[in-house]
Amino acid sequence: MSPDAFIQAIDGFGALTAPEQVPYLIYYLTQVKKDPSASVAAIAQLRTTLHLPPFASLASHLSEGVKNRKGRPARYVKAAGGYVLERNVRERIAASVTKRPTAVKIAADLRTAVATIKDAAVKDYLEEAVGCFESGFHRAAIVFAWSAAYSLFRQWLFDKHVASINGAMATWRQPQKIANISDFEEHKEDTVITTARTAGVISKEQHKTLKKLLDERNSFAHPTLKKATSSQAEAFIETILNEVVNVYV
Repeated sequence: MSPDAFIQAIDGFGALTAPEQVPYLIYYLTQVKKDPSASVAAIAQLRTTLHLPPFASLASHLSEGVKNRKGRPARYVKAAGGYVLERNVRERIAASVTKRPTAVKIAADLRTAVATIKDAAVKDYLEEAVGCFESGFHRAAIVFAWSAAYSLFRQWLFDKHVASINGAMATWRQPQKIANISDFEEHKEDTVITTARTAGVISKEQHKTLKKLLDERNSFAHPTLKKATSSQAEAFIETILNEVVNVYV
């Protein structure tokens, strides 16, 4: 896992102070990257890699962190070449970044959903969504999950409601018709979703949910500085599972 993917998996990392970020950076170096210890230089370099501002008092912070004081137990343990996390600190961080109960459940539910999909291309996208989600690539997980969800919705429209969709399209200034599933590709996703609502084949709430999912996907589909957190990915995928996979398959 890259450093950037790692910190994206930590809710609110950017809002943490420099001292609060240090244990996570040591965890990445020693538990993810598998370095035997984290030196002051390695932590400083990792901050630079992540485009975080320098932490001028990093060395003194680490030195103070090995002391076990009343009301403030040690956070770090001095090791050859640098520092490692005190056991309780390490286990607490491990629980927060790799064992979130909701993340584990959602990943399992997503894998179960993959088994119900017959379309090989959609199945492939869902499998990639699972892999991205479990690896901490939350932005990619959102994009892949939406692609699979929209394909399921589009197939459902074609199999069950194409006559109603064509009826709604016949009223357009330039009438259109869906004769093959691939014809949907000629229209924007937003247009297809809205047409389904106009045709009366989805409810107001279903339209609202699909639009919200699409809007969120759009905010992550193009290169920007916006980051997707683990909780955002969890909520997005949970909605995909409950409101799309369980409805349009």
